[in-house]
Formats: sequence, C-alpha cells, structure tokens
Amino acid sequence: MSSFELALECGEKRYRCSECSDIKFCEECYHSPKSNECHTDKAILPHQCTIETKTESEYLESNESDRFYQSFVNAFNSFSHRNCIGVRPVANEPTVNWLTFKDVYQNSEKFGSALKLNVKYESRVGIMLNNVPEWYFVEFGCLFYGYTLIPINHFVNNDQLLNILKIGEPTVLVVSKITFPKLLNVINNYSNLTLIIHVGDDYDQNLKNQLPQQIKFKLYSEFLSTVSVIAPHSPLINGILSLVFSTGSTGVPKGEICKDRDTTNWLKDFATFWGHCPITISYLSLSHIQRIKDLVCIFLGGRFVIYSLGTDIESYIKECSMVRPTYFWNLPTFLNQLYSMYQRKSEIIKKEQPNLSNDEVDSIAIRETTNIFGDRIHLVTTGGAKTAPHIETFMKKCWGNRFYIKYGSTESYSIATNGRIKSDVEYKIEAIPGFRDDSPFPVGELIVKSPRTIEGYINKDGSNEKNFRNGWYVTGDIVEEYEPGIIRILERVSYSFKSSMGRYISPELIEAYYSSSSLIRNIFIYGTSLHPFLVGIVVPSQLALERFNLTYDQSNIDQHQYLRESIINEIDIISKQKNIIFWEIPKAIKLDNTIWTVDNHLLNGSFKFDRKEITKYYQESLDQLLDGINQQDIILIKFDKSKRLSSNNCKSY
Repeated sequence: MSSFELALECGEKRYRCSECSDIKFCEECYHSPKSNECHTDKAILPHQCTIETKTESEYLESNESDRFYQSFVNAFNSFSHRNCIGVRPVANEPTVNWLTFKDVYQNSEKFGSALKLNVKYESRVGIMLNNVPEWYFVEFGCLFYGYTLIPINHFVNNDQLLNILKIGEPTVLVVSKITFPKLLNVINNYSNLTLIIHVGDDYDQNLKNQLPQQIKFKLYSEFLSTVSVIAPHSPLINGILSLVFSTGSTGVPKGEICKDRDTTNWLKDFATFWGHCPITISYLSLSHIQRIKDLVCIFLGGRFVIYSLGTDIESYIKECSMVRPTYFWNLPTFLNQLYSMYQRKSEIIKKEQPNLSNDEVDSIAIRETTNIFGDRIHLVTTGGAKTAPHIETFMKKCWGNRFYIKYGSTESYSIATNGRIKSDVEYKIEAIPGFRDDSPFPVGELIVKSPRTIEGYINKDGSNEKNFRNGWYVTGDIVEEYEPGIIRILERVSYSFKSSMGRYISPELIEAYYSSSSLIRNIFIYGTSLHPFLVGIVVPSQLALERFNLTYDQSNIDQHQYLRESIINEIDIISKQKNIIFWEIPKAIKLDNTIWTVDNHLLNGSFKFDRKEITKYYQESLDQLLDGINQQDIILIKFDKSKRLSSNNCKSY
C-alpha cells in the first residue's frame, strides 16, 4: 500500500495524511490494521488524516477564482478540517497548538461581524501586531466584510508610524501589549483614529489613560462580545483591499494601493510556482512579504507555525528542526549568517579530522547544514535584496535545483526567477548616462509592466509621477541583461553615486564581493561625490573573533592589531581574486562590534540593511575615515594598487 490517489476519482472520498505527502488512503485501507505500516514520514504516529475528495492539483484548480475574496472562501470550505495555524505555547518545546481552517474561518467571521456592527463599511483598519493568530482573524475579517486593511510593521520607528497613519488614514487600529506603547508616542499628532482594539486582556492602564477622549479603547475579547449573530459577508467589489506601506528606509513610506485584480493575480502566480501544499514557518513581520507567503500557504491548504521568539539564526534553526518544513524562505541577510555557520562547521571539521580532503570536509559541512532544516524540504527561496554570488553557490550546494532566487517588488510582485524575467512581464531597460557605458550588455534601470502591477500609491507627494508611467512601474533597480530575458541585479539607483573622479559607485555590489569572506559578518561601503575614494565599516564574524579569543562584548576590537591585519589582508586577497577596480576598494576601514538588528534600526522591518540608519549611526566614524586620507595617498594608490597606507593614518591601509 502506498499512494492511492491515482486510483481515486475526483469527488471520491479518501483519507489524506498530513505528514506523508505520498499517502492517500481509500476508506477500506484507512481502516485496515496495517495502515500505520504505510506511513513514510518519521513524525510520531498516529498521523492526522483528513477526509477529502480531490487531489491537491484539483483543489487548486477548483478553488481559484477571479476574485481574491472568493478564492479564500473556497479554500476555507475545501480544507476546513486541516490544520492551518500553529502556536507553540512553550519555547523550545515540540508541542504545537493547532487552529484548523474552520477555526480560522469562524474567528475571522466573528471579528468581521463585530466590525460590521461597530464600524462604517469601507473604513480603513490598521493592524500593528507581532506574530499572533489574531492577525489573520483581522486580515480575513476585513476581506470578508468590506474593510481596507493597513498592515503596519511593528518594528517601525515613530516617524515612520506617524507618516503611515497620516497617509493611510485608518480610523481603527488593532494593537497588542507590545505595540500599544509605540502608538502612544505619536497619537497626539494624528486625529483620525476613533477606535483602538487591544489584543490580549493584559494592558497598561496608564497608557490607556493617556489616550485622547475621542478615541474608544476596546479589548479584543470585549469587541467580539458585541456579536450575537454572524453577519452575512459583504466584501468590497471595486475598493482598495489593502494599503501596504514600504519600510520608509529611504524616505517617507509609500502606501501601495492593492485592489482585486493585482492581488488575485499574485495569489495565482505564487500558488502555481509553489505547486504543493506547504508546511512552513511564519517568522517575519506580517506587514510585508511574510504576509504574502502566509496567505499563499493558506490558499494552498498548507499549514505554518507562528514563530516570534527572536530574530537570531540559532533560535530560528531550532524551530526548523522541530517543525521540519517542506518549504522555507529567508532573506539574504539570514543566508549570510547561515553561510558563516557553514564556514565555522568546515573549520571545526578540518581541525577534528585533518586527514580529510577539502571536498570531503565540504561535503560533511554541507550535509550538516542542510540537516538542521529537517528532512523534507521541497522548496527554498530567497529575495527582497541582492543575493551575493557566493551565497547562491552555497545554497545550490545545499539544495540544488530546489533553491530559487525570486526578484520582485510589492508594486509588481514577481518579476523574475533565477534572473529570468517571467513570460507575462513586459520590460525595458533605460540606460543611465555614465554608468557602465563600456559594458557589452544592456545596463540601466529596469521598468516593468505585468498583470500584478498595482495602479499606484495613495501618497500625494509626487511618488506616482516618479514611479509609474502609463501602467509601467519604475523599479529603481539597476540591472544588467547578460542574456536575452535574463538579468543580474546590480544596485539600487538611489544607492549609487558618482565620485569626485566621475566614476559611478555601487556600494551594494562592492559589499557583496567582500561579504564572501569567512572573517566578515557585515561590511558597509561608504563614499560621497566630494571624495575620490571609499571607506568601510566592518563587523568581523564570530569565526574571526574566535581566532583571537575576542567576543562581540569587547568594544575595542578596532584597536586589536592582529584582527585588523587579518581583515585588511582578507580585503586585499578578495580585491585581487575578484579583479576589483582600485577606486572600488575601500581605502580605510573601521572595525566595529555592533550586531546589526531590527531593534537598533540598522536593519529595517524587512530585515534588510537600512543604509540611511547605518550611515547615521556611523557618521562620525565615516567622516573621520574620509578626512584621514589625503589626496597624495590616493594618487599613490592609483599608480600602485598594492600600496598600503600607514595604519596610523585613521585606520587606513
């Protein structure tokens, strides 16, 4: 007995195993005493089996609709008995409390009915929560009953939050004990809010007392208690389903207008690409791409565990080992940490087993790295920022053709996979005068149009005129089309600048070269149009610190001669290996022990480098580095690339 799916007709009852992807029992086999012998997954028996009538592909076909609302109603009806959202009540314990699709649906209807009873139809509802099940109840409650959802990243700073409120204009805001204090910091500067719904009965009474009189404060449980009868659904027909805001790391957050056409099209696109019913983890703020991933997972009948125990790689990996996902995705910043972990494993294996060849060491390190994610990975993706070539090579070693690099944006969603532009995306590349004019390939700013492209922003500050042209979206990304229809992302237009030597500089591209080093955790390249050279901030890796018996707790690592020499030598080696042009090599560096996180704002809410905040944080050091090198030094370097400046000259080399 194995899979009986092929022998069962559509509409015929079968028992689907939640753990074994290849097990679907007919009724007779399911009740057989030997049925447990057929299960192939190592999850503890008995496995949950749900009674169903279709294959996964048949469900996908029948659940798809030309309306976002109807697609999810179909999914909830099809998968009502499957597990949907899991919450781990105790950290680092394997127990998961599951909500079924029916539970999520009913909770969403109750919240939506309460909205309908208390809030004007088509009002805008902001949600600023950490990862909790109530987020999804609010999400679907708004979808079912005709309210515009405004997801707000709970890591935003005060300025970003106030801008989002003023631009999005929500009248209702759903908060928690974690996010309520942040709202109080800006509430007196925003007058449109009439209702705050607090998830969780534990709240700060002193904060509540500070609210303006016109704002009602309701506990989530209290708000739901107003409902005696579930109201009939009343979804929006042509309105705005959601306003999704950018992180605001380069300026005022932009509110992307998401309507039925573009949201339905990205749902279909993601569902077709995934192609299977996923088991995964929800771990990032639900204001952005994590929300999209979770919605697609729900639409496909998959399940996910909510993870909110921290952003460090060790905690996340522990969670993966317990969940054993079939799909995981993460940002390049996380993959960089994973790569550093792999490098440390390799070093340890070499020391413990010196007789092994480099290939044997690498094979063991790769196997140990992949094993920490469990044994049933079907698909791995990354995106949201540029993936360095060495990270791509490493990930393909780990997962082969199961690893994909996705490129897109919330303005146009999926644009390219592994560099190949999707067949339904029209594109053009506008040259930037002076930028890589000598390239044999088309290079310039990418402009796209697809069925998923939104109509524009809610902002009234000129953002639409700048970023949208007759249905085309200006991505702000500089790309190189090295084969027809295949692109390489080089840099953000806003991050590039022309040095005083008249050369265009792409800091992110340069950072990618040096981040391949096992000694470098983070590197930030900086320059201005007033200087002919670059400088850098380097956060050494844990491996680099361990070599010299140092830790991140020590604040004077920049004064450690041997660590500095080791990092400088590494930069020299990589510069020669990569044939980096001399004006792209940092002429001075400072070592720093600060770990870049969302909490200290050096990573934004999407876990990307926040270049504006990093510059602000290190501005004094960067200015000292720039001022510490004189023009004569640069002339010497120009004619002798191997020349190293005096280490007494503001940490130059």
